[in-house]
Amino acid sequence: ESRKLLQTSFPVNIVAESAAYDIQYGFVRRPMHSNTSRDFAKFEMPAHRYTDISDYEKGVALLNDCKYASTVRNSVMTLSLLRATKYPDYFADQGAHEFTYSLLPHQGCLEESTVMAQSACLNRRPVIFDRYEAVGLQAPVIGLDGEGISLEVIKKAEKKAAIVLRFVETRGRNSTAKVALRQAADLAETDLLEWDEKEVAANITDFKLTLAPFEIKSYLLRFRPKANPAVTK
Repeated sequence: ESRKLLQTSFPVNIVAESAAYDIQYGFVRRPMHSNTSRDFAKFEMPAHRYTDISDYEKGVALLNDCKYASTVRNSVMTLSLLRATKYPDYFADQGAHEFTYSLLPHQGCLEESTVMAQSACLNRRPVIFDRYEAVGLQAPVIGLDGEGISLEVIKKAEKKAAIVLRFVETRGRNSTAKVALRQAADLAETDLLEWDEKEVAANITDFKLTLAPFEIKSYLLRFRPKANPAVTK
């Protein structure tokens, strides 16, 4: 044979027209049936962290940490684990492999469930400390309070003396959140390349964030130096 494919499948009791596949900063929906030739050709879809089937009351998600090819047909969820092709690499996927996948039933539709958070934890498990001071850490620089918005990037700006914050709307809805800063700072919205800078909000400690479905927004953050009490006296 020209190839061998190892898959795992899970029949689920969910009736829906489409399944949701995780992509970077969002998800896409694809039909679960193969009524047309175009549908039949979509035998395998890329899915980063999860694939989900949901109706209005419940759903099931198939989570994974490193296997990104998924197929859903007639409420059967299939994840491709190993593919041993002879061309172009005769030794493809040979040897020892270690991976994790998990089946997660949930209440409600995908957008109202914990699927996105659970899949993120499976791929990047959080480190929890009882007290920041115990490990020499300060309080978090950024606090985010709201549903459907995720802070995906905190990094040094490429061209300016500032910190870049990148927020993403994850549920495909209009979402709002409140962002709190540890200390006063100047804030300006920028583009993904960090070239353009819009109007600066000066000396703020919090701001409200509103994003359209799957919208991405980036901000330049410049913290103001703390006043020295010995100097101000």
